Amino acid sequence: MRLQSRKALKFMFLYAWKNNKKYLLCIFSEQLLLFVLTIASIIYPKWIIKYLFEDVNYTKTFISVILYILLFFFLKTFAQWFRTRFYIETYKLSKCFSMHMAEKYSKVQFQLLENVEISNLYDRTISCVYENGFFGALEATIVLIRELFVLISASIIIVNCSALVMFFTICVSIFGFMFELNLSKKNHDLEVQKITGNKIISYLDSVNSDKLYAKEIRINNLEKWIQNKLLLRFQDIKMINKKINKNEMISSNINSILSIIQMGSVYSILTLYVIKKSYGISYFTLCFNAVNQFAASLKDFFSGYIALTKMSLYIEDMDRFKDLPEMDETNCKKQKLNISKGFTFEFCNVSFKYPNMQEYAVKDLNIKISSNDKIALVGKNGAGKSTIIKLLLRLYKPTMGVILLNGTNIWDYRFEEYTEIFSAIFQDYKLLAMSIAENITCNLAVVDDKISESLKECGLYKKVEGLTDKEKTMLYREYNPNGIDLSGGETQKLAMARAIYRDAPFIIMDEPTASLDPISERNLYESFDKRIKNKTILYISHRLESVKFANTIIVMNEGNLIEIGDHNSLISMRGLYYSMYTTQAEYYKDGK
Repeated sequence: MRLQSRKALKFMFLYAWKNNKKYLLCIFSEQLLLFVLTIASIIYPKWIIKYLFEDVNYTKTFISVILYILLFFFLKTFAQWFRTRFYIETYKLSKCFSMHMAEKYSKVQFQLLENVEISNLYDRTISCVYENGFFGALEATIVLIRELFVLISASIIIVNCSALVMFFTICVSIFGFMFELNLSKKNHDLEVQKITGNKIISYLDSVNSDKLYAKEIRINNLEKWIQNKLLLRFQDIKMINKKINKNEMISSNINSILSIIQMGSVYSILTLYVIKKSYGISYFTLCFNAVNQFAASLKDFFSGYIALTKMSLYIEDMDRFKDLPEMDETNCKKQKLNISKGFTFEFCNVSFKYPNMQEYAVKDLNIKISSNDKIALVGKNGAGKSTIIKLLLRLYKPTMGVILLNGTNIWDYRFEEYTEIFSAIFQDYKLLAMSIAENITCNLAVVDDKISESLKECGLYKKVEGLTDKEKTMLYREYNPNGIDLSGGETQKLAMARAIYRDAPFIIMDEPTASLDPISERNLYESFDKRIKNKTILYISHRLESVKFANTIIVMNEGNLIEIGDHNSLISMRGLYYSMYTTQAEYYKDGK
């Protein structure tokens, strides 16, 4: 097993020991009892046969049988009890592990999550739980330890019987192990191929059943197109499964042939010893049981090792995933954040380009944003506006240059502490299938007057007050048949209420009002600007009329800052801003 696999196994044992010691106690106790039971099953029949046919003593025979039955019942009962407890503790530990992996996912640097390979890595990591990788590997390792002790015990008996028997048993088992190991690696590669196909099937199924797509599907007659896409993917998965089943069938047939060769040879040798009267029936029984158990344990040991090797490929993915860099980089000393006297953000020669892209999304940007500034970012699609926001929020890390907050690199602050500065409303904001209050507060327990104030600020108060359950009204019907659907404009206002409730000193609005008509958007922005005092606000909008009240307007084009100033100064420049503004003004004036 590779070094990385051993490292992952060590992590798993330590993880189980730290989070649920009962899990390890149950599996170790069960395997210890099964070991004793196995050894008893090899040795005890020898004494029964001895007292029955050689040193004939029916009393000792009867006592031996009773003791064996009692021992078998005791060991089997307690082993089963530990196995039942083990299942319970496995559920607890798997739940704990899943939560830790979800927490890790939430802390991984955002820009890594946009990489398809990282997304697939997370899916394979979750397979550690649901495909029996993580806990299967732990259990398999402990079972292997038990099988190893059984092999040592049985081999001692067999060697005393016949070295030739041991030789035949080991040679055949090793050949079968090497063959099965090779097929196991092939099957793992095939299983990995299925992950992408299953993701696409899951996505297409969700599109088919999601009411948000229902109109598009019906109007554009997409049903057959989606079904054909699904059928193609199902065919791909079917072909992969055929290959896996074929490999498993070959493995099963080879194992059967090897087993016949192995046991036929061993039994022939033992029978020959009895015919020559090298030893009696009781000793034959002991050797016979020892060989049977040795062969079975050796097969189980190799099969377990192969399964563990396969599982280790999953846990290596888990090990890679848990080592992904987080939003808080552990290799730097975190600075204490203090903005009680105000703040100044400074982009110093900042450039950024997306992975596998030749062109920079933002190039050599130099701007300052201070407390109470009202700033607008404008420009054509793809100008780099949203990228600047993500750089500011530490969702992306600059390819070159640095962003400073009060003279300190923003990546030198703790991420959780740093993000408390911001209330952000994104263009692709998300609402949850929970109550209106929970969508605003992002907290199940909090219900206070700030909710009403936030709803008033964004113009949604009357709508919510008119609902039967008011702010406790559930959104959507995924979990509640009485849930409601808001219009596009109302959902945007609710997203704004969330930002207002957060009451952070720096509010970012990345085109959250695209569903509102131009007049409603302008009125909302102007009202928002008047009511939100002593805060920094950064707007992004394609509608320049809505943001002309900003103190500073930054004009971006193809990743470059080309103009900066207030509305009047930019109009007098007669550059890109002037061209965009006058074009839009004519558009609305003509009523188009």
